[in-house]
Amino acid sequence: MRNDTSTLRGKAGRPTAAGRATVTVCVADPDLAEDCLAAATACGLSPSRSSLVEVGPGTGLVLCDDGAYQSAGPAAASALAAADCAVPVCSDLTPQRPGGRKAVALPSGTPTLIRELQSGGTADLGGRHLAVFGAHGGAGASTFACASALLAARETETVLVEATPSGPGLDLLLGIESAQGMRLGDIRAGSGTIEAEQLRAALPRRGSLAVAAGSAGGRTVAGGRSPAGDDTDAALAVAHAARRGGLLVVSDGGVLAEREALVAGETRELPEPLLRAADGVVLVVRSTLAGMVQALRVLPQAAESGALVVVALRRSRGDALGEGDFLPLLREALPRGGHGEIAELCTFGSERRIAAALDGGEEPRPGRRLAGAIRRAWDAAGIVVAA
Repeated sequence: MRNDTSTLRGKAGRPTAAGRATVTVCVADPDLAEDCLAAATACGLSPSRSSLVEVGPGTGLVLCDDGAYQSAGPAAASALAAADCAVPVCSDLTPQRPGGRKAVALPSGTPTLIRELQSGGTADLGGRHLAVFGAHGGAGASTFACASALLAARETETVLVEATPSGPGLDLLLGIESAQGMRLGDIRAGSGTIEAEQLRAALPRRGSLAVAAGSAGGRTVAGGRSPAGDDTDAALAVAHAARRGGLLVVSDGGVLAEREALVAGETRELPEPLLRAADGVVLVVRSTLAGMVQALRVLPQAAESGALVVVALRRSRGDALGEGDFLPLLREALPRGGHGEIAELCTFGSERRIAAALDGGEEPRPGRRLAGAIRRAWDAAGIVVAA
């Protein structure tokens, strides 16, 4: 029987998985906001104020009134769906329902709000999220993400998410492009709360691994043609729903710089929503001088996110650099006074056997060094995958 739970130490500087969730007050009415802040403080929580448009996956409990909902416009529904728990509130004097939702009226409903805060404010999501990025093209990030998810799926409920519009098509990479099931282009982020049980039933699978693949290029899938487009919002919604449902999520965040852009010194920034949603970040880098330079460019942003950062170094024949060359420079690149840390630097080699297995429709099995690097990454990020 497989174990359906995974545990995590938590983000750097934060409590463990049993720690308290965040409480965000998105309330436009100043008097109502003060009531919400006072109730959260009375529950021993540390609430913060924010606009609803800033709420995203990884946000804990959200209190929202109609004024904030109207100000957020079309983004309001998706913001509330992304939060772990959303509690609409209103004033006894003006009992307006945010988005037509039943609201807790204050101050008469303060005992009800306190019960919501005590349950939702201490709820742990259960699942965990590991985001994998390639520092540059050819680093092997998609291979690392797929291998990590396949390895984890043998032991715990796992969802692999293609979290970049420029991804390779993980269903193609895994040989399940003709499999029945929804792609990200079929999922409308913000149309309502996605449940983990729905994902289990709706997503295509490679063995026991559920795969949320992108729809870039309008690839032909069973039952029709998946539309082209940017699936980033849907990817975040799926990752958050799976994590909220107690599943382990491995997301492929894509490549930060293609080889031509790398030579020119160009790179895209790490996507903030995905960084905020992830508990651990794996940065996959080639053990070359160009790879080292690129890692030094992007590491500070990853570290500032507060996530535990794992640098996975892929070595090929002829690569002159090793862990001893990388580690001192990577540690030096961390922002002074920042909250991030390099949790681990692990090394693996090229895995031609995985590509051959996928092409042949066989079950890919990571080699000893890659499997060891993956487990070191899990351990460093505090993820426990136990049979």
